[in-house]
Amino acid sequence: MTLAALPLLLLPYDSLTYLLGFDAADTSQTFPATAVFSLAYLVLRGGRLKLSPAGVRVCSWLLAALGVIAIVTLVNILAEAAGWLRADVYVRNYVAVRQGLSLGLGFTSYLMFQDAITRLGLRSACRWIVVGALPSLGVCGVQILKGDYRIQGYSSEPSHLGDMLVLAFLPACAFAGLRLRRQFTLMFSGGAALMASFSGTAIMKAVFEMFSLFAVKGHVLRGLIIASIGLGAAYGVLLLYPDNYIFQLWGLFSVFLDEGTLVGGSFIDRFFGLVGPLNMMDRPAGWLGVGLGGDTIYFDQMFDPATADAIRSQKQSVPSISSHQGKMLLYGGVAGLALYLSAWVAAWRAAPRLHPARFMIPTVFAASMFSLGPFFLPYVWLWLAFGASASALREHNADVVTKTPGLREAL
Repeated sequence: MTLAALPLLLLPYDSLTYLLGFDAADTSQTFPATAVFSLAYLVLRGGRLKLSPAGVRVCSWLLAALGVIAIVTLVNILAEAAGWLRADVYVRNYVAVRQGLSLGLGFTSYLMFQDAITRLGLRSACRWIVVGALPSLGVCGVQILKGDYRIQGYSSEPSHLGDMLVLAFLPACAFAGLRLRRQFTLMFSGGAALMASFSGTAIMKAVFEMFSLFAVKGHVLRGLIIASIGLGAAYGVLLLYPDNYIFQLWGLFSVFLDEGTLVGGSFIDRFFGLVGPLNMMDRPAGWLGVGLGGDTIYFDQMFDPATADAIRSQKQSVPSISSHQGKMLLYGGVAGLALYLSAWVAAWRAAPRLHPARFMIPTVFAASMFSLGPFFLPYVWLWLAFGASASALREHNADVVTKTPGLREAL
């Protein structure tokens, strides 16, 4: 039981390189503790994982998508090596290996979360997520008292703190079965930390999360009203701090709309992350896929020069895009993306109507359209696992779990 709790306790530690003091300019900004631990977790389990029937289906779709991406990548590398396609083969191989490892760690993270949640149950899993986030919230409190301009807790940057709060901590608080006063205190603290992060994308994700919660229950209009009120209240509070980061970005974006001039700001990277792969759909490569590393190799073909330069200015190392779904389309083509989305649909359908995965999977999907670019970030895999394990966690059907001696036998 302790081993199963560890992946959930480690969620706030989304960048080991940052925590260990490495310079972000020299290494990746993100290297989540959960991704690293997933390999050790599978070894410690000896391959004996508890997968629900829905979990096996999701795993099969994911493996199929990974297979398509691997084939597309190999074909493109061979074509480039033979000179049929023009590309820097050295850069392609370097980036493809790096992104392949990230995608592989994402898949092992799914297996880890699936096993852990199935063993713990929904309520217990949510409680461990809450407990794991408390140290980071404590650091947030210290940063607020120190008067830090934007807080980030244990995360490498404020936007990653916002993702942890919106995509893990706050929904976990709601479904952990806590007493009302404790639940309110924790959610208020998480909300305050979210506001103090001044992460515009995280606030938008939180608003969509509210809408999705009501929409899956059939109350779409009520969800729109409450989400609008929530968004208005959030930005009303932010108006008290007119020099904050969000309004700086809005100012930059208004320049873009008025003058058509691309200037600095992380919204450029996120906004165009999905646009770039869609721009490739006017040629066969966009439909068939260009394989791992394609966003680096074909970066200048996806964007006009001004946009490409603006996005490069936001990157610490090699250029890439920040859209999770955009990468899947670019790497695996339409076929790879279709198989991947089948895994999402299978996980969503496996969750009962009142299960948190019912509204969190749409929320994470919306978030992954313009963020969550690094594949080994845990939130996509966490909620796919929550959804896939839901049917096995119903109290009246607690025995519907397949204990497998290994992944091959499970599939």
